[in-house]
Amino acid sequence: MPAVVSDLWRYAVKGLDRDSLDSVDLQPGAGFPADRRWALHFEDAEPFDPQQPARLQGAHGAGAEQVSKGGNSRWLHKSNFLCAFTAPELLGELETCFEGASDVLTVRRRSSGELLLRACLTAAADLARAEAWFSELHGRAVRVVQASGPHHFGNTPAGFSHDPSGCVIHLVNAATVASLSAAASLSSPPLHPARFRPNIVVSAAPEWSEFRWVGRRVRAGSAILEVLSRTVRCPAVNVDARHGSGKADIDVPALLSRHYPQHGPYLGVYLRVVRGGVLRVGDTIAVEPAPWVLALAAAAAAAGLAGVGGIAAAGAGSGLAIASRVGPTELPQTVAGFHSLVGAAAVATAVGEFLHLAPLGLLTPVSIGAIVAATYLGAITTTGSLVAFGKLNGALGSAPVSLPKRNLVNALLSAVSLWAAARMMRSPTLAVGRAALAACTAASLFVGAHATLAIGGADVPVVITCLNSASGWALCAEGFMLSSTLLTTVGALIGFSGALLTQDMCVAMNR
Repeated sequence: MPAVVSDLWRYAVKGLDRDSLDSVDLQPGAGFPADRRWALHFEDAEPFDPQQPARLQGAHGAGAEQVSKGGNSRWLHKSNFLCAFTAPELLGELETCFEGASDVLTVRRRSSGELLLRACLTAAADLARAEAWFSELHGRAVRVVQASGPHHFGNTPAGFSHDPSGCVIHLVNAATVASLSAAASLSSPPLHPARFRPNIVVSAAPEWSEFRWVGRRVRAGSAILEVLSRTVRCPAVNVDARHGSGKADIDVPALLSRHYPQHGPYLGVYLRVVRGGVLRVGDTIAVEPAPWVLALAAAAAAAGLAGVGGIAAAGAGSGLAIASRVGPTELPQTVAGFHSLVGAAAVATAVGEFLHLAPLGLLTPVSIGAIVAATYLGAITTTGSLVAFGKLNGALGSAPVSLPKRNLVNALLSAVSLWAAARMMRSPTLAVGRAALAACTAASLFVGAHATLAIGGADVPVVITCLNSASGWALCAEGFMLSSTLLTTVGALIGFSGALLTQDMCVAMNR
């Protein structure tokens, strides 16, 4: 299922508190408006040139001290700033708020609400007063700096290499944070997404699924974003004053490396705006199809009805050629043979729809249930019909063949399909779904063959009508899966009529 935007946060001053937004207007070449627009730069640190924002970009991540680019532009390590890396507990004592309309920064003591500072960051006198206050707070001379042109104080060297202005957006998946809390047995309190200082927090997405977005484009509200890279974590995230103890008492990078070594100390992703648009809380974020998928879809659309008509004509011609050679006494096994094709088509359609929806994060409980049902019924119809064909055609013996406790075996294997549906609903990811759907398909193929082998040759016509009903219900499931009223209606018609015909045959044959 697509991710849902649960929070939008802006950090006007690097290292200080977030401001919650209801919506944000995203434009190419820019991040969140006024996000990390200012930074608290130590006067005795490496110098800052406001005329070249690409020369000096603070970072919210670990990395080398400097990264050169083009000979002049360079990235400056976060140790040159008063921020969550250099003074996490000190800044955690402050509760700040930035008013975008007036550029006013308000600072209060978190524990008591006492007003400590209120200054307009675009007024020279107020700016000097803010610099003096932060310098006294830390005991080291601080300047409130702002670069000319687009810039963003809060980037890693990796993000800097994508865009020297540093105008990127940081996204964190709430499910990933929750999984880290569970793995590390942190429950009172659990880790909160705010600890990682993201701009966008998403929910409803499977844990760690955002890492599979790297290198892809996503549709966020009406904007298109490119996912650039994963976000490396540093000791700055060890403190959470608002939702944690306010002390550096949790080594988050170490927890990530210990419990998720396949990911290392990474959590969250960086994005940049490709096409502008508005993003609101409650909007969805969905992965755009890969370029080759779009190209294939365009080619298929270009082929149009001619290609579909050609395939349909080939199928109709093959069916006519086969049916013209079938005598009246061979009709039952011919029907069984065609039923196997219907079942195989249902399985192929279900698997194909899963492979289409899963990478895009569009799986829902209804679609998962329909995919598993179509796979289960289609696979049973496939092998059951093939065995019925073999028995009536003489390729297989007519005597019943089965394993001991056949009903228990069939019931247990059928339960695999229920497990597959539950597993996919709990974690609707491509990797989990592939394994669950493969198990469902294999178990159902065996059930279809095993259940039909246990039927004597004289009763196989009844089995064929029963499998006819199963193929109808598989078609009905495909209708739900593909949102097709026609398939649902026709499938229900075949399913009910096949079931009634099976009942009538059982009564007539005293079975």
